[in-house]
Amino acid sequence: MFGEVPIVCHHDFGQADFTVPELTENVRFVKPYIATRWGGSSIVEGALCALKLLYKKNGPRWFSIL
Repeated sequence: MFGEVPIVCHHDFGQADFTVPELTENVRFVKPYIATRWGGSSIVEGALCALKLLYKKNGPRWFSIL
């Protein structure tokens, strides 16, 4: 319905290793990632970095944080 919408993900690879499979070109990860803590403000910082990356390249009219 919307085509290949831009997807940006922040993942703390220091907390849990994650092998990035071959994803489509519309999926990007925040680099370098932010080291996060449970319930810490670093989670918000990671989300903000993802939003900056999303808006830097794509400039969408709306977004959703999952």
